[in-house]
Amino acid sequence: MPADYVVKLAVDGQTYSQPLTVKMDPRVRTAREALEQQFALSKKVYDALIEVRGAMAHLGDLRATLKTSSTTGKTSRASSDREHALAELDGEEDEDGAPTADKHDNLPSIAASLTTLLGVLQEADVAPASQVTAAVGDRLQAYEDVMKRYQAAVQ
Repeated sequence: MPADYVVKLAVDGQTYSQPLTVKMDPRVRTAREALEQQFALSKKVYDALIEVRGAMAHLGDLRATLKTSSTTGKTSRASSDREHALAELDGEEDEDGAPTADKHDNLPSIAASLTTLLGVLQEADVAPASQVTAAVGDRLQAYEDVMKRYQAAVQ
């Protein structure tokens, strides 16, 4: 967003500061309020996407660890239920071959939809259409639901 900023660089305990002025591209005719709305929605989607990708990486590591430990001993009903919940979050199919994505959103489906929405938001310097705003709200709610399931499964 156009404004005056201060850029700081810290090297070997020394901090250097430099003022920076960002000006609006003169070719952009969109009102500042519309750009702020675009930025705010983009930032929410971006932050959620970063968290989902981190959860996906953690989930992969956790499942690999659990798989290694399950080959060394008996698998309890609780650990089987946990693996099922983790597999569902990972977007894998059930044992009967039915895709779990039909039942719930999962981390990969949320990552895909957030990535698509971020692309739509960043395509042009205009206010987001009402349909895009509604889609962002829907996907952020789905993201929150999936992250609650993720937190419960990894505890």
